[in-house]
Amino acid sequence: MRQDTKLRILRRCIFAAAIITVFLLQSTASYVSYSFPFPTGLLLPLTVSAAMAEREYAGLCFGLLAGVLTDTVSTVTDGVFTLYYAVIACAAGLLAHYVFRNTVLTAMLFTAVSGTAYCFILLIFNCLIHDASYAGELLKGTYLPSVILSAVLTPITFYPAVYLHNRMRSPDAAAGSSSAQTH
Repeated sequence: MRQDTKLRILRRCIFAAAIITVFLLQSTASYVSYSFPFPTGLLLPLTVSAAMAEREYAGLCFGLLAGVLTDTVSTVTDGVFTLYYAVIACAAGLLAHYVFRNTVLTAMLFTAVSGTAYCFILLIFNCLIHDASYAGELLKGTYLPSVILSAVLTPITFYPAVYLHNRMRSPDAAAGSSSAQTH
């Protein structure tokens, strides 16, 4: 096997292990799980950061992994988190590679916009199923603070992801591509 293929496989295994570790920390009954009532916490920024450092196919796989893990502990068993994370991670990989620059501000904005979109979809479903009287309290008290916290904590996951991507590339691939450099 070629050296760049070995480094790519190792790098993606490290990203997968980081996603599993963050999921385990976030889903266990500890202070971390009580700090993030919205189910993405640090998992969404890590998935977005890994997808932005890698490309769309690896991002899709990271999103599927994060979504399947989140669906295992979710009360909703329809696979919505798998679809959500897969779409978000694939879109982050595509946009970071072809449209946007791969910067921490882009990762923070993408995390905030995707988390806010999910919150509003969840809020609409909660208002349709339940009473709409507590929608504002739910939005202000639970969803938006967690999305803002996820966006603020994105640099904690973004800089290590970009460092890992830049550090574990073959020298000839590093000279030819600058898609994961931060500016």
